[in-house]
Amino acid sequence: SVKYADTSSMLSNRLKSSDTSSMLGGYARTGRSVQYADTSSMLNGYAKSGQSVKYADTSSMLSNRLKITDTTSMLGGYARSGQSVQYADTSSMLSGYAKSGQSVKYADTSAMLSNRLKSSDTSSMLGGYARTGRSVQYADTSSMLSGYAKSGQSVKYADTLAMLSNRLKSSDTSSMLGGYARTGRSVQYADTSSMLSGYAKSGQSVKYADTSSMLSNRLKISDTATMLSVKAPLLSPAFTGIPTAPTAAAGTNNTQLATTAYTDAAVLAATPAGTSLTGSTLASNITNSSLTSLGTLTSLSVAGDVSVTGSVTATDGVNASAASTAGGIGYNSNGGTVTQTNNKARAVTINAFSGQITTHNARLNGDTDVSFVVNNSVVKSTDVPFIAIASGGSTGRYRIQVDAVTNGSFTITLHNLTGNAYNDNIVINFVIFKGN
Repeated sequence: SVKYADTSSMLSNRLKSSDTSSMLGGYARTGRSVQYADTSSMLNGYAKSGQSVKYADTSSMLSNRLKITDTTSMLGGYARSGQSVQYADTSSMLSGYAKSGQSVKYADTSAMLSNRLKSSDTSSMLGGYARTGRSVQYADTSSMLSGYAKSGQSVKYADTLAMLSNRLKSSDTSSMLGGYARTGRSVQYADTSSMLSGYAKSGQSVKYADTSSMLSNRLKISDTATMLSVKAPLLSPAFTGIPTAPTAAAGTNNTQLATTAYTDAAVLAATPAGTSLTGSTLASNITNSSLTSLGTLTSLSVAGDVSVTGSVTATDGVNASAASTAGGIGYNSNGGTVTQTNNKARAVTINAFSGQITTHNARLNGDTDVSFVVNNSVVKSTDVPFIAIASGGSTGRYRIQVDAVTNGSFTITLHNLTGNAYNDNIVINFVIFKGN
């Protein structure tokens, strides 16, 4: 067992409880910041950031360092590398150590360990201290002390600008709180003048003088007379212009208004037999009726036998399969005229149902024919052009005839019946009768 006497040398290099006081002196506890005043002694001997160690400082810095000359005495009695421990040396080397087979008695341990540090003590003793071998470095103090004022220093006025840049200024409250009543204060009577401006006071009536501006944009009674003067009354209204109304469905029979569209459709659908119609406006299709005192008819198409009493004037032609009249049917001055140029064989253009064509006065030899084309857009190949000499030359001197009829034109042939040549301007009347 280990002898009690051996524990003295065995524990000589162990950590004592009394040693921690000096060992941990100068270290900050957990949760506490290093104060500026402490940094002077803590950083004593450390080079400042950006500075080099001066040669003159090395004397004191190395005063407690191991010299090469010290190693001779320090290593005396130790075996050099490559040498073995001699058996004769072991007697003094192992003096005081327990021999094999001996144990330390339990009763001895109480005195042996009475002044030694227990493992359980270190937990509370070292709580809040830096670990062994670690010091606070100078470089760490910059971030650790950031935001703390140095010992004996006050906050500079110049620093307050940035520090207070996002803080509310006292002068800001004036505009921010403008219009708000302070806590515990009532609205002052003087303020009510602007607050209640435009409102009538309790018990007061609106003054007559105020009504002028109050009612300036309101409808006056006198305005209604002008506004309603252009409106039709509900009772027996007299409309002007072109009033419109919805067109009723065919066959409607009630008090609803009938538009011209409804009336025309109703007349068109009717087929009166033996009914006498009077007026100037007719439906587009009338069968088996007697028409009296007619006005102007546009695009009149007649199918079957038509009996006409009185005169009929057609401005744009008459389309009839059979027609008889006591007054005559033909052209008038509204038909049109055209004069031939250059020679008697020159074509002419006249787009009308009737009119007059004046030929050129070029010489036409005796017993000679000449033909020219009349371009006329109203002519169809089924139509019958009627022509006659109105004037120009003696009676019996010329004969005219229509030789060809096509869509858009017909041809007139002029023949000199005499044996002499003549330079006559011959006027020819024509009218187009429409074929079926």
